[in-house]
Amino acid sequence: MSIALPDKSSLALVAALSIGCRHTSQPTEVRPDPAVIASAQPVSSASGIASSAMPVAAMCPAITAEAKRAYEVAAKKFLSGTSTSPGKTMVGWCAESPAGAWSIGMPDLTTITEPYDFVYAVEGRFSIVFTPRVGAPVRHVPKEALANYGARAFKDPWTFDFDGDGVPELWVEVHEEGEEGHHARLVDLFAFKGGAIVSYAPAATIGAHTSRDVDGDGRPDLIVHAGYTEELESCGAGFPYDAPEPRFVAHSLPDGTFSMVDAAAKSFATKTCPAPPATIGSSYDAMCARLWAKDVAKERARVVASCVAWSCTAANAGTPQKKGAAEDCERRVRFFDRKPPFTLP
Repeated sequence: MSIALPDKSSLALVAALSIGCRHTSQPTEVRPDPAVIASAQPVSSASGIASSAMPVAAMCPAITAEAKRAYEVAAKKFLSGTSTSPGKTMVGWCAESPAGAWSIGMPDLTTITEPYDFVYAVEGRFSIVFTPRVGAPVRHVPKEALANYGARAFKDPWTFDFDGDGVPELWVEVHEEGEEGHHARLVDLFAFKGGAIVSYAPAATIGAHTSRDVDGDGRPDLIVHAGYTEELESCGAGFPYDAPEPRFVAHSLPDGTFSMVDAAAKSFATKTCPAPPATIGSSYDAMCARLWAKDVAKERARVVASCVAWSCTAANAGTPQKKGAAEDCERRVRFFDRKPPFTLP
């Protein structure tokens, strides 16, 4: 079961806000409004929506209607008389559970003065709101993680009760890419604990890149780098051009924690690293060689011998590189030397 749904083209705000709400005991496929959000500030006048106990599926219509109203008021103020319009956002997304509703609200616009500032704000910032069945909404603004530079790819938020406490956790994922190798991401699993919205503790230090159910057990898993994150930069440019893809998984367990070393985690790794590499032609080959190494010293020597360091001096002067020069040569050795979460088989 895949939970990282493919992006769709932008929908009209009113259409997205009329999608409806769901009780979510599995990762929800409720679609956010691809035309209204990106980072996290509360729905301003949502207080009172949950002032008394409400049945399931009775909260989201009021929440999304308020988000729509708040967006339209702000858009009229900042975009009136201009041709500028925001791209895909998440404002107005809402999903319910017996405990209450998670929703995405408008960002803080108190410092906005220009139309383009408004566009950047609603595309790159947002508020996360949890509205209990009884009580006032609680709001949280995630730390600034995006740079408002380039294009953003939004994954639909989803909810899942990892720890079985009756209050589902909320997954939020936004990736940003731009020119000169720029990339940034806002990825977090949020929980409602002790009356506050916080990062879900068992996942807080994992550094998830994205998520999906890798073993079909119905529980979302977290795709992670496991520390293999070193980027390559062009000589003297300072701009990254090669960012490693995550090759490991933090497997979701029934007790609400995650394992990077159990059978499911190892099985995931063998899909991209099924055997010791015959030759070392990349940093990934070096990492794979370490996973399968029976004789670590011998395998390390093979990685070291696979290339020679790339010369920025030669590159800038336009002179030929030494035979076997590779831009990731030094990274190959560092990837091999990094202790992996486990070894194979």
